[in-house]
Amino acid sequence: MTPVVLANLIVGDGNLKKGDNIIRIYTNSFTKLDVEKLASAITSKLGIVTKAVHDRNNQYMLTISRTQLDKVRGLIGPHMHPSMSYKLGLSYCNKNFDYNNITDESKFE
Repeated sequence: MTPVVLANLIVGDGNLKKGDNIIRIYTNSFTKLDVEKLASAITSKLGIVTKAVHDRNNQYMLTISRTQLDKVRGLIGPHMHPSMSYKLGLSYCNKNFDYNNITDESKFE
């Protein structure tokens, strides 16, 4: 689990529940055990408290509470295209995006 992986999870299957400021990542096609392992990896590797929560029909999603929102923004913000800022509850800003931040290639050197 890396900031890039979490950024991609949120960009692909996440949203911010407005009003509650909770990030939800829809992992509904994963098993309960897989979602629990993913939550544990995010918490242990990135220090972002994440929970596996029952959604419906034996389906589970990840949730990240409002208390973790600033930490998530700081950690994964550089790895998300500015057009996806709304998924973190931020306004779109037309900043120059460093496309080198969207991969973990340095991990493989």
